[in-house]
Amino acid sequence: MYIIKLIIILFCIFLLADTNAVACTDNDNRHAIELEVMSKNDEAFEFISAKLKECPDYIEFRIARSMIFNAKKMYREELEEVEHILRIGPLNDFFLLERCILSESLDAGKNKDSHLLCFKNVSEIMKSKNDGEPLIETKNYLYVLAVSMAELPEAEEIRRQHIQFLDTLDKKEPLFMVGQRDIFLHFDRKKFIYRLQQ
Repeated sequence: MYIIKLIIILFCIFLLADTNAVACTDNDNRHAIELEVMSKNDEAFEFISAKLKECPDYIEFRIARSMIFNAKKMYREELEEVEHILRIGPLNDFFLLERCILSESLDAGKNKDSHLLCFKNVSEIMKSKNDGEPLIETKNYLYVLAVSMAELPEAEEIRRQHIQFLDTLDKKEPLFMVGQRDIFLHFDRKKFIYRLQQ
């Protein structure tokens, strides 16, 4: 699960990169990532936080700091960071979904209906991007997760189609495909919510 999340986040950094930032540079960004890869989260956090004082909307550092908050199990702070990322950047599927997961986890099981609606809204945003192409949707891990977390009537069938899609892949597929089959074959919604409370 963590490997899938890490790869998706690094891909998000690439997609949301702010090439116009002046105070923060690509070298700064590489240095922060190197510190994280070496598991030097405290050092990376101090470096990133200092840089964000110079360029508060440098999205690569916002994303990196959200990862550190997650690693430190500081989920309220991670949620605040995710909210900031969504305010300053384009609506990214991963962070839209992460906001729903964090919000429900921090809510400790209350107001489930509003959280189900959060996931449903995210799934609809994703679906609109695909122009309603079912084959594309069922190949999208985040879409399948959003539909499943929303407990939509079609969720079980979409998971089945996604598993069929995964079964057609060979072992040379990207690493983020690893583990998805088991996640959806034995899907347990509570694992995504309550894993953050442990």
